[in-house]
Amino acid sequence: MNHVVMKHIPRFFLARNTVLALILLALASMLLASFIPQAFLLGPAGQAKWRADYPRLAPLAEQLGLTHIYTHPVFAIILFLTIISLLFSCREQVRLALRQTFGDAAVTAGQGIVTSLGVTELTSLLVRHGYRRIGRATTVRMVRNPWGYWGNVLFHAGMLVVIVSSLWIALIQQRGSINLAEGEVFTPGQEWPTLDLGLLARPFVLDQGVRLDRTDYEFGPSLAVKRVASALTFFDGDTPVASRTVAVNQPLDYRGLRIYQRLEFGHAFYLTVTTPDGRRSVVQLLLAHPDKPDAASYADYPDKLGKNSVLRVKYFADAEKRSLNRENPLLVLRLDESGTERGQVYLTPGKEGTIAGYGFRLEKIGRWSGLTFVKLSGIPGIFVGFFIICLGGVLHYFTPPREVAICSSPEGGARVFWRANRFAEFYREEFESLEAQLSGEKSDG
Repeated sequence: MNHVVMKHIPRFFLARNTVLALILLALASMLLASFIPQAFLLGPAGQAKWRADYPRLAPLAEQLGLTHIYTHPVFAIILFLTIISLLFSCREQVRLALRQTFGDAAVTAGQGIVTSLGVTELTSLLVRHGYRRIGRATTVRMVRNPWGYWGNVLFHAGMLVVIVSSLWIALIQQRGSINLAEGEVFTPGQEWPTLDLGLLARPFVLDQGVRLDRTDYEFGPSLAVKRVASALTFFDGDTPVASRTVAVNQPLDYRGLRIYQRLEFGHAFYLTVTTPDGRRSVVQLLLAHPDKPDAASYADYPDKLGKNSVLRVKYFADAEKRSLNRENPLLVLRLDESGTERGQVYLTPGKEGTIAGYGFRLEKIGRWSGLTFVKLSGIPGIFVGFFIICLGGVLHYFTPPREVAICSSPEGGARVFWRANRFAEFYREEFESLEAQLSGEKSDG
């Protein structure tokens, strides 16, 4: 019974329907990930906007884990089953390549040539043309480019290395995203606003604290973002130990971490809020930078002023609405209570205003930046796998084996069978050259 089961397992994983189903499932997962925003790409601000734009779809997608597809158990299972299928396929490809490279099975079909030359003479002639004798059977078998048999082996092995590396990354990766205002420190052990962990990953805790010292950004003439960069300082306890800069398309590698500058940035507003009963508190508002000088950036804060009160905020990068590169923001506050607007105020640094008994004073303005910290291993395996795939492709397409079998004729001389393992039409001239040198008559084979 066990023997029967073990015999059917390879057949199942090598079956065309199984392979096709696994490929389709993997492609469907990646396609789904391209349509549903992934948390590690969005960051905290992006997730808030995604929930606001799709209030019905976003909660359902998050509940099903579709915002974390690459660390979802189902995706890991698909990769694992694909690995098993590739292992069996690689085994079959290796067996076939070994038989073709070292076996005695001779060519008995293909284009044939009758010649008066003996086997020894024919062998010497073919050696001069780059052919090598394979095996020790009575029928002499010679092959040119026998390494071409291993193209498919390397191709499958490369895919196996890529998928094993991908599964490893999916299982142990650690990704955390934060938004930091200038001067703010993210300490080891502090909770990540956005965290994406592999199924077998340990808790993601930084070895050192990190402070955002400065954020620089620049807009081009077409108002597209030209540059975003952040200057960071790393701390061991309270002691600064290193200063580094990270920019969009220029990730930072630091002590086993890869830090990415996200295309999320803007102004940080610090408000002193005075409640109707006289209590004061400082509130930090991080607002995404507007896309145009005359367009505002919006955010709602339902938890800043208590129950049934929503602080609705918008700001313009330039109070005069003329430029995105000028540092002259205008903050507009609106207070809604139980769905009713109670008033609004316009604030610039040092200015204050009152809405329904609440006092607001804009103390200062800074900048903030979105950063993603990644710790994972396995990326080199993916590059190695693609290199192996490319090498297999080179062997398969550029060094196809050409096979020759020499059969002694009872009447004297020999009969030669020639066959190109692949792309026979491209090597017709090679056969015709051999035929001319053998001074024989071509037969039908």
